Amino acid sequence: MIKLEKNSKVPVTLTSERVTGELDRLERTVVGGGDITYRDFKSELYGAEDVRTTLKTDQHGKCAYCESRLDVSSPTHVEHFRPKTYSQQGKERIIHRPGYYWLAYDWNNLLAACTVCNQQYKKNYFPLTDDSQRANWHRKDLSSENPLLINPYTEEPGTHLIFRREIAVGLTPKGRTSVEYYGLNRKALLKERQEKYEFYKTLQAVLQTLEASQQQDTETYRKVLDLLEKMTSHEACYSGMLCYQGNELF
Repeated sequence: MIKLEKNSKVPVTLTSERVTGELDRLERTVVGGGDITYRDFKSELYGAEDVRTTLKTDQHGKCAYCESRLDVSSPTHVEHFRPKTYSQQGKERIIHRPGYYWLAYDWNNLLAACTVCNQQYKKNYFPLTDDSQRANWHRKDLSSENPLLINPYTEEPGTHLIFRREIAVGLTPKGRTSVEYYGLNRKALLKERQEKYEFYKTLQAVLQTLEASQQQDTETYRKVLDLLEKMTSHEACYSGMLCYQGNELF
């Protein structure tokens, strides 16, 4: 996970009259005492091509949570940070209905995520430090909530978690909960991050050898230095692991 910056220009689809109409319909349903299910939301709106494309650009083509490359092995999911249909404090905990239906088409509530993070781990979990403060309709103030999940668009992940080699370690309750509910230490991710970590350390050793032999002006030195810089850039997969290392990597 790495800090992200969201495009301030809201995609056109999310500002359309159709979205306004859908939000009005959802509000009328809740005010009238009706139930809201996943069928009440239009994925062709919150998951429209302009929404999806802008999110992927903002996220450098990576999942907002695990930093795996999007669209490589499965389609990109437009994920709702605050779940739209219902929410849960945690596994095997009570289901809260309705969810944050009024944020279903809110640009600030949307992220691009891989299938595994979205469907196998995050799901509809949205734990809070105080479950009694959970907002359950559009007139409630979200400021009373204190989520226990990191939103990489609004906060610095490094405040809440670090990496020890390839392993994500929570520093705070929010960090620990995020590691669990985003599946940041799942087996496949650990393997990918381990390979990147070891490659980075190898490049560091090569660079140090070249420096010791005073070969800083060689083409090889410049290539190794360039590779190291690319691996820690926000565009690179799993760069958060290198940027938030808790050991003596640098």
